[in-house]
Amino acid sequence: MRVRNVAVLDFHDIGNALFGGGPPPAPAIVSFHIRWSGIQERVRIRNVDQDFTGKFIRNQAKMEWSATTEDFTFVSAPANTSASLFAELGHMRNGSFFADQESEASR
Repeated sequence: MRVRNVAVLDFHDIGNALFGGGPPPAPAIVSFHIRWSGIQERVRIRNVDQDFTGKFIRNQAKMEWSATTEDFTFVSAPANTSASLFAELGHMRNGSFFADQESEASR
């Protein structure tokens, strides 16, 4: 996945992003490139009590990224120098989207 020059808001830290009370968010630009590879495990989860279902592939990923604010620019090392302990791709449904296709077809 490659994302280039996406405008976001920099909230300084997670506490300020979730609860506010810190400095006002500042405009920022982010870019990243992620490469997933290999299949270590395929996982299917269905939890009717929690209205959740999904299919996931556990694998490895390499990533490089950059972020620019008004005052700073941050750039990671190249993707080929990165390592992952865990990566996952998947498709999930929950809440009002939980019903499977068989249930929807009978409605």
